[in-house]
Amino acid sequence: KSEGMEVCEPCPTGSASQTGAASCELCPQNTYKSEGMEVCEACPENGSSEEGASECSCVEGMFWKDTERSCELCPQNTYKSEGMEVCEPCPTGSASQTGAASCELCPQNTYKSEGMEVCEPCPTGSASQTGAASCEL
Repeated sequence: KSEGMEVCEPCPTGSASQTGAASCELCPQNTYKSEGMEVCEACPENGSSEEGASECSCVEGMFWKDTERSCELCPQNTYKSEGMEVCEPCPTGSASQTGAASCELCPQNTYKSEGMEVCEPCPTGSASQTGAASCEL
């Protein structure tokens, strides 16, 4: 509560105050405070933040799940490399395991088209190049 205020106002995300304080302080590096939190909390394992953060950034292959307040593995067939905020789907002709920082091209004579979970072998009598979305006769 600062001078002239009649009631205490909550600090904005990324900042907190001590009881009875007149101002809010930014959350220190490697801590965060999101909507509905009272205090700055330490980032979880595999997470970090800059000063004044409302959420933590996670290492490659992991994403911030606000509802769990944790870093979670990217699902199969998605990836997150450095500088990305969210897990992105692997392009056709490539796949990934859970927690991947990149997608791997499907090997020669296999393919993966939209909606497929894994690279599948080409049907008998057809072939493909590395990274194919389909097989050719």
